[in-house]
Amino acid sequence: FERELTSERTRDKLLERAKKGMWNGGLPPYGYKRENKKLIINKKEAEIIRLIFETYLETGSITEVYDFLKEKNIKNRQGETFSQTFLARVIRNITYTGKIKYAGQIYQGIHQPIISEELFELAQKTHKKRIRKFRVYRDFLFGGLINCHECGYKMSACFTNKNGGPQGK
Repeated sequence: FERELTSERTRDKLLERAKKGMWNGGLPPYGYKRENKKLIINKKEAEIIRLIFETYLETGSITEVYDFLKEKNIKNRQGETFSQTFLARVIRNITYTGKIKYAGQIYQGIHQPIISEELFELAQKTHKKRIRKFRVYRDFLFGGLINCHECGYKMSACFTNKNGGPQGK
């Protein structure tokens, strides 16, 4: 009971902090530093964040942003090249618009934005256009129920280009 009560108090406290627009702890996002429990813009990193968003909107590709930063020899805090995963997270992070996200809800933050909401929204639209559908069919009516007449394997909605198939003969 005591643990549940403590857990509930912690959740309530974090929610209240988010509603007030305060950062809830953890590592601050790249582009910000933490001073007195508040997010403060790190000017050098903020320029890189703006460059990431602008390059992404020009090219429409995280890979091209990655190549651009690598070509310009722009490094992260640890002196390493930015990863594509990191760049994708930056593109989707609403904190850069001066907002806080907590428990699926978005609240107005007390920190200064690095980019405008319009720039962020354009990046989100570009990102949604770029999402590819990896599976053509989602619901398979006879998935795993029909066997191949030639080899006896269960049929599925995917294919491979192996040499043993009809194309390889």
